[in-house]
Amino acid sequence: TDSTHSQQKIHWRASDFECIYTPLKLIMLPPLNADPAADLCLEPMSEGHCTEYVLLWYYYTVSGECRPFVYGGCGGNRNRFSSKQDCESQCILGRRGKVLIIIQASGSNINGQR
Repeated sequence: TDSTHSQQKIHWRASDFECIYTPLKLIMLPPLNADPAADLCLEPMSEGHCTEYVLLWYYYTVSGECRPFVYGGCGGNRNRFSSKQDCESQCILGRRGKVLIIIQASGSNINGQR
Protein backbone atom coordinates (compact mmCIF):
# COMPACT_ATOMS: atom_id res chain seq x y z
CA THR A 1 0.00 0.00 0.00
CA ASP A 2 1.09 3.55 -0.60
CA SER A 3 1.48 5.26 2.75
CA THR A 4 2.36 8.64 1.23
CA HIS A 5 -0.13 11.38 1.93
CA SER A 6 0.04 14.85 0.46
CA GLN A 7 -1.80 18.11 0.77
CA GLN A 8 -1.77 21.14 -1.48
CA LYS A 9 -1.36 24.62 -0.02
CA ILE A 10 -1.14 27.89 -1.92
CA HIS A 11 1.43 30.57 -1.18
CA TRP A 12 1.36 34.03 -2.75
CA ARG A 13 4.14 36.56 -2.34
CA ALA A 14 4.53 39.98 -3.84
CA SER A 15 7.87 41.20 -5.14
CA ASP A 16 8.68 44.74 -6.20
CA PHE A 17 7.60 44.16 -9.81
CA GLU A 18 5.31 41.16 -10.01
CA CYS A 19 3.16 38.75 -8.08
CA ILE A 20 4.42 35.16 -7.94
CA TYR A 21 2.16 32.16 -7.39
CA THR A 22 3.87 29.20 -5.74
CA PRO A 23 1.91 26.04 -4.90
CA LEU A 24 3.38 24.14 -1.98
CA LYS A 25 3.00 20.39 -1.76
CA LEU A 26 3.42 18.81 1.67
CA ILE A 27 4.35 15.14 1.57
CA MET A 28 4.27 13.04 4.75
CA LEU A 29 6.36 9.87 4.70
CA PRO A 30 6.89 7.30 7.44
CA PRO A 31 10.55 6.48 8.19
CA LEU A 32 12.13 3.65 6.22
CA ASN A 33 12.54 1.49 9.31
CA ALA A 34 8.95 2.04 10.48
CA ASP A 35 6.95 -0.84 11.86
CA PRO A 36 4.48 -1.87 9.10
CA ALA A 37 1.79 -2.29 11.76
CA ALA A 38 2.10 1.43 12.55
CA ASP A 39 1.13 2.28 8.97
CA LEU A 40 -2.45 1.36 9.85
CA CYS A 41 -2.74 4.86 11.29
CA LEU A 42 -2.16 6.29 7.80
CA GLU A 43 -5.03 4.36 6.23
CA PRO A 44 -8.20 6.40 5.55
CA MET A 45 -11.27 5.88 7.69
CA SER A 46 -13.42 3.05 6.29
CA GLU A 47 -16.88 2.22 7.64
CA GLY A 48 -17.00 -1.29 6.18
CA HIS A 49 -20.01 -2.70 4.36
CA CYS A 50 -22.12 -4.62 6.91
CA THR A 51 -24.84 -3.30 9.20
CA GLU A 52 -23.63 -4.09 12.73
CA TYR A 53 -23.07 -0.36 13.51
CA VAL A 54 -20.41 -0.30 16.22
CA LEU A 55 -18.94 2.97 17.51
CA LEU A 56 -15.15 2.82 17.04
CA TRP A 57 -12.28 5.28 16.71
CA TYR A 58 -9.90 6.05 13.82
CA TYR A 59 -6.83 8.25 13.42
CA TYR A 60 -7.46 11.29 11.18
CA THR A 61 -4.11 12.23 9.62
CA VAL A 62 -5.15 15.74 8.54
CA SER A 63 -5.81 16.96 12.10
CA GLY A 64 -3.54 14.47 13.87
CA GLU A 65 -6.28 13.33 16.23
CA CYS A 66 -8.45 10.30 16.91
CA ARG A 67 -12.11 10.64 15.95
CA PRO A 68 -15.18 8.43 16.46
CA PHE A 69 -16.95 6.73 13.56
CA VAL A 70 -19.60 4.07 13.02
CA TYR A 71 -18.14 0.79 11.77
CA GLY A 72 -20.40 -1.64 9.90
CA GLY A 73 -18.83 -4.76 11.42
CA CYS A 74 -17.01 -6.22 8.40
CA GLY A 75 -14.67 -5.02 5.68
CA GLY A 76 -12.98 -1.69 6.15
CA ASN A 77 -9.30 -1.50 7.05
CA ARG A 78 -7.01 -1.64 10.08
CA ASN A 79 -7.41 2.02 11.10
CA ARG A 80 -10.07 1.27 13.73
CA PHE A 81 -9.78 1.06 17.48
CA SER A 82 -12.15 0.10 20.28
CA SER A 83 -11.38 3.25 22.29
CA LYS A 84 -9.94 6.73 21.86
CA GLN A 85 -7.15 5.74 24.26
CA ASP A 86 -6.17 2.73 22.09
CA CYS A 87 -6.13 4.95 18.99
CA GLU A 88 -4.01 7.63 20.65
CA SER A 89 -1.63 5.06 22.10
CA GLN A 90 -0.98 3.52 18.67
CA CYS A 91 -1.15 6.54 16.37
CA ILE A 92 -0.16 9.58 18.44
CA LEU A 93 2.05 8.47 21.32
CA GLY A 94 3.51 5.56 19.34
CA ARG A 95 4.38 7.70 16.28
CA ARG A 96 5.57 10.91 17.90
CA GLY A 97 8.53 12.20 15.92
CA LYS A 98 8.29 9.44 13.30
CA VAL A 99 6.95 11.31 10.27
CA LEU A 100 9.10 12.96 7.63
CA ILE A 101 7.51 16.02 6.03
CA ILE A 102 8.83 17.20 2.67
CA ILE A 103 7.82 20.60 1.29
CA GLN A 104 8.04 20.81 -2.47
CA ALA A 105 7.58 24.23 -4.06
CA SER A 106 7.04 24.79 -7.75
CA GLY A 107 5.48 27.55 -9.77
CA SER A 108 6.17 30.32 -12.21
CA ASN A 109 5.87 34.07 -12.32
CA ILE A 110 3.43 35.95 -14.53
CA ASN A 111 5.82 35.69 -17.50
CA GLY A 112 5.82 31.89 -17.27
CA GLN A 113 9.41 31.82 -16.05
CA ARG A 114 10.66 29.91 -12.99
